[in-house]
Formats: sequence, C-alpha cells, structure tokens
Amino acid sequence: PKDIARKLNWISKHPKSKQIEKAVPENEIDNKDPHLKHILQLLLSKKNVDFSQYKMNTIKRRILRRMNIQEVSTLKEYNEKLDKNPDEINLLYQDLLINITEFFRDPEAFLLLKKSIFPQLLKNKSQNEVLRIWVAACATGEEVYSIAMALFEIQDSKNITIPFQIFASDLSVEAINLARKGEYSISQLDNVSPKRLQRFFTKSHDKYRISKTLRDLCIFATHNILRDPPFSRMDFISCRNLL
Repeated sequence: PKDIARKLNWISKHPKSKQIEKAVPENEIDNKDPHLKHILQLLLSKKNVDFSQYKMNTIKRRILRRMNIQEVSTLKEYNEKLDKNPDEINLLYQDLLINITEFFRDPEAFLLLKKSIFPQLLKNKSQNEVLRIWVAACATGEEVYSIAMALFEIQDSKNITIPFQIFASDLSVEAINLARKGEYSISQLDNVSPKRLQRFFTKSHDKYRISKTLRDLCIFATHNILRDPPFSRMDFISCRNLL
C-alpha cells in the first residue's frame, strides 16, 4: 500500500506523467510506422510469433499500455527500452496474448450447442467411435471445460454414453499450464450453476478444481495456429476465443 501511495504521488507531480498522458492514441499510430514495425519484427525474432497478422488496433493499444507502465511517451523510446531489456519483450509478449475468457460465455451459443449441434454429433457416432473436439485459442480452459460439462449433461439426459475427447490449444504456455491445472476462484465461476459446481468441481483450499473425470478427457497443448499443423479428424472446432 505504501508503494501505491508513492506511485500515485509521483504520477500527480512528475512532469514525465504529463507526457505519458499525451501519448498518441492507437488510432493515430500509422500501421506502417517504422518503430511499430521494428517492435513486431523484434517479437517475431525473439518469440517466433508474427503479430502483424493480428488486429492492429488491439496490438497498438497493448503496446501503449506497456509504454505507460515503462513511463515512456513515444514508440521510439519504447523501442530503445525493448532493445536493452529482454524482460520487457517477455512482458509485452504476455500482454499481447489476450487470455480473456469465462465459463459458458454467451449463454445463447451454449443453448444452441446443447439443443441442436451436440445431440446431432452424438447421434452420428456409435459407442465404439470417439467424438473429437478442438478448442483453438483455449486461454485458461473455461471454454474447454464448459463444452465438456455440456456433453456430459446431454448424454445423461438422453441416456447415451458416446466417448469424447477435447483437444485444447493456445499460444501461451502460462495459459495452458493454468488450464491443465483446472483450478478457478469463486469469482471465475459466476456462470457456473450450483448444480454444476457440485457435480464437476471439488473444493481445493480457496479455489475450485475441475473433477478428475472431466479433466482426463481434455488434452492441452501449446500451439501456434498460424504456423503449426492443425489437429486433424475433428468433428467440431470451437474458434470463439480465437475470433
């Protein structure tokens, strides 16, 4: 708390903070700006990810956020920071991997899956065939486990047992590790009903962990969808987080 107070005091008085406030907004940074190109090239060479194919305004917004944290007001200054500080490259890279997701995001989409799409896919499978699903850009796993829960519930309601397997991939190693662990705080479970919480989770200290039965059906891997070969022979692919 003392450090927060000191920082707020610095922001209110330091002349540099006024320059940061006047930093160019992302829509005024030209996509062909040489300093922006240099940053993207640096990320490509150090992290093997070509962010030039991503939504550019989002990329510029994240760069500006890091510039604010680093207390620089121009792309040129930030370039110099990146050239001298490998840790800042890592921090920018993590910021650009936007791992925002939630359980049962967009309820209407899950309603459609449960009422129409998944029942049809299951109907087309025999008990000896595995339903194979791929969740691209799975972030921290909420989308993956939501789909798995929905499939369990459909099978219960129709009294069928078709085996299924969910392959989940993401560019972020950190996100994949969190997804694989399958532990979530109560605030992350706002969209999970008490019935689902009781059935599919176990309490683990101050968090809730996905049940082993469900977790064993989900295979997580780091994967760059722009460069790596896709997963093959899939019955269903979820690209919602990716898009």
